[in-house]
Amino acid sequence: MSDELGSGSAGRDQDHVDFVHKLFNSTDLNAVNYTQDAFNISDESVDFLKGLLVTRIMPSFYIFIILISLPLNALALVTFTCKIREKKPAVIYMVYLACVDLLSPVLPLKIHYS
Repeated sequence: MSDELGSGSAGRDQDHVDFVHKLFNSTDLNAVNYTQDAFNISDESVDFLKGLLVTRIMPSFYIFIILISLPLNALALVTFTCKIREKKPAVIYMVYLACVDLLSPVLPLKIHYS
């Protein structure tokens, strides 16, 4: 009896792995229909996610922000570490803040837009 339960669980796990693999490795926008049925996503949500705002405008906005923020944060980091000799708590805080800001573009770059 335990073998039957174990094999059934393994089969469901494999189906889940196959589903997740297909979901995250697909670049086809029609693959959303498969996930729409699986997750019960409304038609309005699918239309929004396939729309111009999400697929073109927001990625352009992210690229614009990244192109401006990287050089300015690098300049701030150089200024706070090399130019300011007196290391007060506010300067140390601003150095850490500039470091985190330089590392933050890693997350939006992981987003895949088709």
